[in-house]
Amino acid sequence: VCTLLSLGSVAFAAPAKEGNRNYDARIEFNAKLRRSPAATQLQAIESLRSEVPELAASFDEATGATRTVFNRVGYLTATGSPTADAKQVGLDFVTHHLSLFGLTAEDLAEYEVTDSVYTKATGTTSVYLRQMLKGLPLYNGQLHYNVNREGRVLSVNNLFLPGLAGAVNTTTPALSAADAVVS
Repeated sequence: VCTLLSLGSVAFAAPAKEGNRNYDARIEFNAKLRRSPAATQLQAIESLRSEVPELAASFDEATGATRTVFNRVGYLTATGSPTADAKQVGLDFVTHHLSLFGLTAEDLAEYEVTDSVYTKATGTTSVYLRQMLKGLPLYNGQLHYNVNREGRVLSVNNLFLPGLAGAVNTTTPALSAADAVVS
C-alpha cells in the first residue's frame, strides 16, 4: 500500500508504514529528549490547586515546562478589578507563578506584546507575548493569557523556553544570509 499525492499531471508516491502515517524523522529522534516537569513545578501546581480545586495543567514534553493552565469551572484568580489593565493582570499572575510554569525571572525578562485582542461579546482580552533574548525574538516563543471583563485570569498558554539565556552561547550568526542560502 502506498500514499499517492497528485499535483496536476505529476504524481508522487510515498511508501506506507504499518500503522504510522507520519514520516517526520524528528519525532522519533525528539522522543528520546522528553523532559518531565520539575518537582518545584508540581509543588507549585498543587499549591495553586489548594486555591483553585478544578485546576487543570498540561506539560510540554520537550522542555518539561507547564504548557497550559486553566480552571475547569471558573477562574485562576479569586478576585479582579474591571478597571485593571488586562496585560498587567495576566503578567502579574505569570510572574507570581513562575515556578508553576517552569520559568525563571530571566525567562520573562525580555518579551514583546505581539497582540492584545478584546472580544466584545465575552469581554475577554487575550494578550500574546513573544519571548526575546538580546533583542531577538524566539521563534514560537509565545505566552498567551486570557483575562475577563472583571480582571480575572481565565487561562494561560505557555510556549516560552525555560533557560533560554543559559542555552544560547551567541546571537551572532556564523553565516551570512547569502552564505546560508548557498549552503
